[in-house]
Amino acid sequence: GLLQASVLMFVIPLLLMVVVAAFAMQLVGGDLASIVGGVVGLLFGFVIARKKSASMHSDVRFKPIIESIALSNTDGAACHPKS
Repeated sequence: GLLQASVLMFVIPLLLMVVVAAFAMQLVGGDLASIVGGVVGLLFGFVIARKKSASMHSDVRFKPIIESIALSNTDGAACHPKS
């Protein structure tokens, strides 16, 4: 789940940025078209990631679960100050 969320949040926007920038460069030509295409692709990738993450909100694979609490040694711990 963590790997899938990482790909969604980082790889997809960057991939779309590169693809749209290259497409704009081939279609229009020039650096300005490439820059504008890259920014548009990056923003579109963030929109896709945001919509997808909202739909994954109810998925149990992405919910943190506390499996254990280690309280065996509480000497000097913040919750149990020394008397």
